[in-house]
Order: sequence, then structure tokens, then C-alpha cells
Amino acid sequence: NLLSDMMSVEDFVAIASYFTIFVSGTVLNIIFIYVIINGTRSAVGQAYKHILISFAICNIIFASMEFIAKPGIFIYGTSLMTFSHGFFQSVKPWGFLSLCIFITMYGINTALLTLHFVYRYIVLCRHNLLHIFEESASIAAVTLSVLSWGFIYGFITFYCFAATDDYYEYANPSVYTRFGVDAHSLSFFCIFTHKVVGGVTTIYWLSTLGLGLIFLMMIITFGLMLFCGVEMYRTLKRTSMSQKSKALQTQLLKALAVQSLLFHAIGCIYLHSNRSDSNNVLHM
Repeated sequence: NLLSDMMSVEDFVAIASYFTIFVSGTVLNIIFIYVIINGTRSAVGQAYKHILISFAICNIIFASMEFIAKPGIFIYGTSLMTFSHGFFQSVKPWGFLSLCIFITMYGINTALLTLHFVYRYIVLCRHNLLHIFEESASIAAVTLSVLSWGFIYGFITFYCFAATDDYYEYANPSVYTRFGVDAHSLSFFCIFTHKVVGGVTTIYWLSTLGLGLIFLMMIITFGLMLFCGVEMYRTLKRTSMSQKSKALQTQLLKALAVQSLLFHAIGCIYLHSNRSDSNNVLHM
């Protein structure tokens, strides 16, 4: 009975933490949207306002999908499983699809965050390219690029990281030992690039390709953010613009850096909490 009560308390704390993060994140983003619409200076630019609002809306959707999917993480040997213990955990294929949509929204948010840096870089360092964010055709192309970036993340998860018979054979005994359930009953995706048995390494190329593409996409986005950030910093150091304009651009750069750090810090918190809770999530 005591063990059962402890499990109930742990389950309640896990649910409460998810709900608190979801509600607080949603409320903060709604407030942020209100401030952007009603409280920002005209000097910020209409295009940048739209980027900020889009990022806030996508953050709300991202938090909603995290709340719905409730991803948990289980690592065994050379494999990593991300499983759903949310509303659709036992409803196939919706539990798996909710995880794919969650990863899709992560990709879109990453692309939008990179777009922030690119836009500020163009405003400060390549002002002649600002028409990209003013012409309808260019705006449509940028929007399509952002959505496509997220779609690629989701498609890689759906196609390259789907569970295989090799993964079930490799990890199912450990999953059952850890959680007391058969892996076939779970909704999850897995990264399973290789296994080593008796000194022989077997490579699973589809998962390896997917992981390589994800790493490449992360390098591209982080590289762009770093490049644009460094160039903006250098430009602000040597620019001859007025003190008022320079102060505004410096504030925007600092806000962008903080926003980027917060986005990735929250991702790390989710990852840590999901790993910490993975002993009990399947009892929810």
C-alpha cells in the first residue's frame, strides 16, 4: 500500500509539473503576443513583429504537443527510445504521430529562431536585402522554408526512427524488465544506429541516415545563428549610427541571445525531467 501511495504521489507530481509548465508557458506567450502587438516601438519593424508573433504562437503549439504527447526517454545500450505516456499512449498510431508532430514543432521553432537572427543580421549588416521580408513572393518562400524545415524533422522521425523488428529483438527484454510491459504495446520512436554482438558490429542504415540528417540540420541552424550573432556584434561595435539606434539594436541583440538560450535551456529541462521520470511514467 505504501508503495502504491508513493507511486500515486509521484504520478500526481509528474502530471502537475507538465500542466504547470504548459499553462505558464501558454500564458507567458499570450502576454508576449499582446506586448508585441500593442507595446513595441515602430522602429522594430512590422516584419520582425510578425516573426516574433509567429514564434510565440508556435511555442504555444509546441508546449501543447509536449503536454499531449508527454514524451519519456529510455536508453538501452546503443539505442534511445522516446515514448509517449500522454493521452494517446495506448491508441495506435496516434501516440506515435503525436510524438512526430511534437518533433515537427521543435523543428519549426528552431527555424523561426534562426530566422530571428537572419532578419536582425539583414537589418544591421545587409540592409539592401531587406526587401526579402517585404515582397509577397519572398515572404511566402520564407514561410514555406520554415514549415518545410519542421516537416523534415517530423518526417525523419516518422520514417527513419520508426520501430523495427531488430529494435524489438534488441531492446524488448530490457523494456520489460524496466517497465513491466512489452515494447509492442508502447507508442514510441527510437534511434537505433548499430549494435555490437560478439565483437561484430551491425549498422542500421536508415536510423543512421536519419540521425545524420538531424545533426546536419542542427549544425546549419546553430551555425547560422552563431554567424549572424557575431556579425551583428561586430557591426554594432564599429557602426556610426546614432546612440539611440545603436542602443535599440543592442537591446534587440541581447533579447535575441536570451531568447535563444531560454529555448534551448527549456529543451534541456524537458529532456532531464523526462529521463528522471521514466521509471514511473508508464504507471500513469
